[in-house]
Amino acid sequence: MANHESLPVYKTLYNALEAIYVNTSGLSYEIQFSLAERIKTGVVDVMFSIYKANLEQDNRVMYILDARDKMVNVTLRWKLLYDLEYINVDVYNAINDKFTSAIKQLISWQSYSQFIDEKQNVNVK
Repeated sequence: MANHESLPVYKTLYNALEAIYVNTSGLSYEIQFSLAERIKTGVVDVMFSIYKANLEQDNRVMYILDARDKMVNVTLRWKLLYDLEYINVDVYNAINDKFTSAIKQLISWQSYSQFIDEKQNVNVK
């Protein structure tokens, strides 16, 4: 089991979180402490699910699915922040690319984990 901080998906989301903090610091008080704060909290929640998935092999797929569900929430709010014109297209695309990469990594990790689980279940029988 790798340290969760060395997982590529974790690193990708950490970089996105840093970029979100940098690029939302100049927003109005209302937006910064409502929509932007929920985006940041959502990313942290996804990272915690990744930590749990890495820690608990028996429930790994469940935590990966949880992380994927939370990413839907994060990307929806991120798109809303852009659509309301609080961030420019370059910032939106840069961070959205990180989100897309993280989602693809989670899908791959889920597929691999399900394959391993099925393989172990066949060997037990």
